[in-house]
Amino acid sequence: MEDQPELLRPEHLARRLRWERLWEFLPPWPQAPARQGRKPCDRSALLKAAIYQRLTRRRFLQDLRRHLLESPALLATLGFDPYQEPPSLERLSSFLSDTPHGVLENVRIQLTRNLLQTGALPARHLGFDSCPVASWVRENNLKTCLRSSRFDKTTPPQGDPEARLGVRIHYPFPDKSEVRYFWGYRNHTLADLEAELPLWEITHPNSVAEVTAAIPLLSTAATTLGLRPESVCCDAEYDAENILRYIFQDLKAKAYVPRNARRTQDSSGFRRQGDKVFCPANLSMYRSGRMSVKDHT
Repeated sequence: MEDQPELLRPEHLARRLRWERLWEFLPPWPQAPARQGRKPCDRSALLKAAIYQRLTRRRFLQDLRRHLLESPALLATLGFDPYQEPPSLERLSSFLSDTPHGVLENVRIQLTRNLLQTGALPARHLGFDSCPVASWVRENNLKTCLRSSRFDKTTPPQGDPEARLGVRIHYPFPDKSEVRYFWGYRNHTLADLEAELPLWEITHPNSVAEVTAAIPLLSTAATTLGLRPESVCCDAEYDAENILRYIFQDLKAKAYVPRNARRTQDSSGFRRQGDKVFCPANLSMYRSGRMSVKDHT
C-alpha cells in the first residue's frame, strides 16, 4: 500500500484526468443572476476554458473554439455539454471583457495562498524583475508606413492610448547590443526562487520606472500573502537606497543586489561649483591646462 501514491502521478494519468484533477483546486465561481434572454453559459466552465487557453498557449479565442469543436471529451472536462457546440466567440470574449479584473485577481490570490499553506511555495527566497510587453499597435510594426513620427513620446498611439514609449535591449551577437524603442508596458513580477513560481505581478506603462514599482510590489505581496522572506534578490537596476532600506528594515531580510556602477559617486573628493573647482579641503583650486570634474551636486 505504500507504493499506491505512485499510481497517481500526473505523468501516469490520462489527459482528461489531468485536467479534471487541476480543476479541483479552483475556488467556487459565482454564477450570473437569472434574467430573461438566451440561456446563460456555465461561468465556471468559461473560467476553465480561459485557463486552458493560457496553459496551452493558444493566442486567439478562435483557435480555442476550433480546438473545442474537435475535442468533445475536452468539452466535458471543462464542464460543457459534449453533445452541443462550444460557446461562440462572442460568449467567450464577453466573459473575458465583462468579468471584473478584481474577481480574477481573487482567484489567483486564493490559489497562491493554498500553495503557501501546503508548503508547495516555501517563499523563503524571493526575486523580482520586469519584462517588456509590447502593444499590438501599428507604431510597433516597422513594416507599417506612418505619416507622423513613429516614436514621439508626446503622441501615444491611437490603438492603445495608455501605452507609453519604452526601450528594450536586443543582443544580435554576444558582444553587441542594440536599443529598440516600442510602445507598451512592463510586467513586474515577484517570484519564489526555490519553486520558480510567481507570487505577485503588476503591469505598468513604460513611463513607470522599475525602481518606482519595486517597493509597492514587495509591500502589496508581503501584506496580502503574509510573506516573511529570508532574502530578496534582484539585478543591479534595483540598486537604490530606498529599496535596500525597505528590505532590511521592513521585511527583515537579506538583500542580494549587485552594485550599479551608474549610481557610484566619485570618491576623489573634488567638486565643481560654477567655474571653480574645490579640493577635499573645500579650497578653490587654480586651473593650469585642461581639467574636468564630474558634477554630482
